[in-house]
Amino acid sequence: WAVFQGAEPHTGLYATHVNPDGSFAPGFGAAAMRLARDSSQVNSLSAASDGTGGAVITWFGANPKDPASTAIALRFIHVTYYGIIAMRDTGIVVSTIATAASCAGDGGGGAYVVWEELKSTSNPDIVAQHYDVNGLATWVPSGSPTGRNVCAVAGIQRLRAMHSDGTEGAYVVWADSRTPSTTPLYAMHL
Repeated sequence: WAVFQGAEPHTGLYATHVNPDGSFAPGFGAAAMRLARDSSQVNSLSAASDGTGGAVITWFGANPKDPASTAIALRFIHVTYYGIIAMRDTGIVVSTIATAASCAGDGGGGAYVVWEELKSTSNPDIVAQHYDVNGLATWVPSGSPTGRNVCAVAGIQRLRAMHSDGTEGAYVVWADSRTPSTTPLYAMHL
């Protein structure tokens, strides 16, 4: 899988899928598939295998034709082996108060999305949500408008890494300054 930002006006988000022999996967070709149309901004891409031949992708972007996109929002989309599944081409809005994000496939076609959520101007927390193969959130939000708190203690938490565990879960690693003058790494298994 390759996911990238286009350079034309109203930058779009594109993907292509190449087989091990160099041929394109069914539904893909020399011209990459446009995932997010008419985006005014695309940045901070994160993409991972969904475990079934597809890909899960997060990015920060705005869409002038999307009424939910009054500000740069964290978005999520799932692309199957053959192409996009049935969801909005602008991606699902995950959070409008996120500042950094990553995603990992759950091994069964769904995904974990984790992000830094600004609860105040200087205290981001680590928050996550799980999405099923159809892009529907499976966790009831707790401590966040759209996700569940992974870490919400005093101090600054900064997302560092996220990776699938290969058995439908994922590990999240972050830097945490809850103790003054130290910033150790913490981990959580989802």
